[in-house]
Amino acid sequence: MGRKRRLQYVEPGESSSHVGSNEVPSRQEAPPATDDRRQSQGSDDETQAPDTEDVPVPTAGAVVVRNTRGPNRFDDIWNMPPGKKLLLEINNAGQPVGENAGPWAKWLGTVARKPDMCPINYRSWHSMPRQYKNRCWETVQARWVIPTDRIPLAEQRKWVLSRIGKLWRNHKSELKKEHCKLDTTKEELLQLSLPELDDAQFHALVEYWFTDDFKDLSRDNKVRRGKQKELHTLGSSSMARTAHSIAKEKGSQVERGEMYEVAYSHRDGTAVTATAEANITKMKQLMTGGSQLRGNDIEGGILWQPDDAFGQVIGAERGGRVRGVGFGPTPSGNRARSMNDSMPPPTSTATDHRVIELSNQVEAMKEKCARYDAEMSLMRKMLTSLCPSFPSISMMNSFLEMVYGFIMKLMGYWIVYDALENFAVKWVKWLAMSLENCFSLLNIVAHWLYPNKDSF
Repeated sequence: MGRKRRLQYVEPGESSSHVGSNEVPSRQEAPPATDDRRQSQGSDDETQAPDTEDVPVPTAGAVVVRNTRGPNRFDDIWNMPPGKKLLLEINNAGQPVGENAGPWAKWLGTVARKPDMCPINYRSWHSMPRQYKNRCWETVQARWVIPTDRIPLAEQRKWVLSRIGKLWRNHKSELKKEHCKLDTTKEELLQLSLPELDDAQFHALVEYWFTDDFKDLSRDNKVRRGKQKELHTLGSSSMARTAHSIAKEKGSQVERGEMYEVAYSHRDGTAVTATAEANITKMKQLMTGGSQLRGNDIEGGILWQPDDAFGQVIGAERGGRVRGVGFGPTPSGNRARSMNDSMPPPTSTATDHRVIELSNQVEAMKEKCARYDAEMSLMRKMLTSLCPSFPSISMMNSFLEMVYGFIMKLMGYWIVYDALENFAVKWVKWLAMSLENCFSLLNIVAHWLYPNKDSF
């Protein structure tokens, strides 16, 4: 029999929009439910659908007969008490970890297999009608609390549906692997009636299997899959969950070079293949003295850098994902710092050039503002000397100060938004130039009226 699973419920009133990593709601243990923990080769929490448990029943003098109980339906989650929810622990890399991470991933597999929520007659997850995706999201919201400080509320729907979509694709792949053999005809498949599937949906999927487009796609995928010779030994535990457990034990994060040895070694310490053994040896040599990356945040996920031990042995990243760190992180995401680094990771050259360019523009504007201040002071002196008793001199000064302040504010907006080509900035530059020309003209007039004065 499998071990009993105890779910951690969240007290009524808590919701995903109010729970953060620093606000852990009170929990309540649910009645135990059976949970199969059998380790399966090459599986992962983020991609594994509900597993099956084969219980051998020995018979005297006969071959052992396997009594299969079928897929794990997770009735304890589907039939949770009203108002109760499960808290999903998320690390800083956006990956599920902790006690509820396993049930979460496998329960999502049951969602992906339901004909009324994820029909299999659509060719891709992108073509799945929105009404089905909304139903999936509402079902998850009713049963799970996802911390908003790890996955913002606006991104949770996309984050959840991406995982369900992956499980849905795996479900269709498993159906083909199980029922569509090399010598199986389309007519034979159309005669099948599987209790867990909708007949119309399954028949539409079978029709697609025998199209030329799918045959070409299947052939290409087989070639790609054949290049993968190494299968990890983590079983149903994801890379992120395993790394999280190790980090809690040692008190610091692990880098992907260390995780490679854990994931591709048997329990006796031997590597799964000769290639994996060679890779492990090379990584150990590069990590002489321990990990070469910094990281004391246990919730930070697996440490990585493009040039870490793993990257130097396995090769550069490509395809918008990072190998060896689990499902989620991308090449543009957060990276670890080297133990030899005393400065933050360098920014891109383009960004540096842009910062220098903006700094130069700011300095130029400061010089221009200083020149305008000097000219404004000169204008005040000139007007006072020309018409010392004219009653509107103070009004003129106030007007000039108002215009000057308005010009400076607009030019400040120009610096902030850096909108050098838009109409508003061109107008501001024209107005500033006109004001400067007026100052110059008045200066000429002043020198013409008072040729003996050097300054005003």
